[in-house]
Amino acid sequence: MVDAGFGLGSRVFDVTVPIQEGMTVWPGDTPVGFEASARIAAGTAANISSVTLSSHCGTHVDAPWHFEDDGPKLDEIPAERWVGPAMVVTVPAGEARITAATLEGLVIPAGTTRVVFKTRTGSRRHDAPFDEGYVAVAADGARWLLDRGIDLVGIDSPSIECFDDHEHLTHHALLGAGMLIIEGLDLTGIDPGPYLLICLPLHLAAADGAPARALLVRGAATG
Repeated sequence: MVDAGFGLGSRVFDVTVPIQEGMTVWPGDTPVGFEASARIAAGTAANISSVTLSSHCGTHVDAPWHFEDDGPKLDEIPAERWVGPAMVVTVPAGEARITAATLEGLVIPAGTTRVVFKTRTGSRRHDAPFDEGYVAVAADGARWLLDRGIDLVGIDSPSIECFDDHEHLTHHALLGAGMLIIEGLDLTGIDPGPYLLICLPLHLAAADGAPARALLVRGAATG
């Protein structure tokens, strides 16, 4: 947490999961790997590494093309859509899915366009075995978000949709409508309420998604 000049009393929180070897990835996905290409200790002029990873590892974004073949790719999305006021809401620990009924019980002010869900899933270690029971948005919850004009949704789970959503109804509903998705956030220690969200995906051409650095700023300018 640092004061970066966003306003008197502002606080900046890094909500990004560090990318590292051994971190949890989606079952069957490419594991994260680092390989030494050059090392000063071995006589080279600089330290250089090769990195292997999935476009959906750790804290990452989904472009509509991830599930919609005619949807925009990552480099076709204006950068400013990833930045702006956001509301962090805590999903009750007993909720296994974020349904329309769940959302009705949360405090999401009218006019909110970016919502970030803090769930019990985010308390797990980032190298823990993959948990298929993570908390995610059910199909009727996706429709609720769309009906209320939400333009971006973030979550601390590995996916916005439930593991057993084999028809990918949530992804299709959200991405098919052009909504942006941020998955795998680290919301440890983040209180609910209004923030400025700054999410910077890697600028990959023609990509379905990418790892991202995500910040939440709270202070005078964001409430």
